[in-house]
Amino acid sequence: VGTVLGYIARHARFKPTIDPDKCVKCGLCAKACKGRCIDVQTGKIDLVKCVGCFDCGAACGKGALTWSK
Repeated sequence: VGTVLGYIARHARFKPTIDPDKCVKCGLCAKACKGRCIDVQTGKIDLVKCVGCFDCGAACGKGALTWSK
């Protein structure tokens, strides 16, 4: 199941991205992430682990985390 979800995530239409200009590295998005796929220090998101729950974007008070094509 994990392999299939990883493949789907890599080719997903919408992907989470972190805007480095808006991110203050508070870690709220990483705490809200169910898949534990956000590395706040590097600003990277492991799309293979992302389950698309959108909790990270809701947790970000600065609007640094968005979903884009």
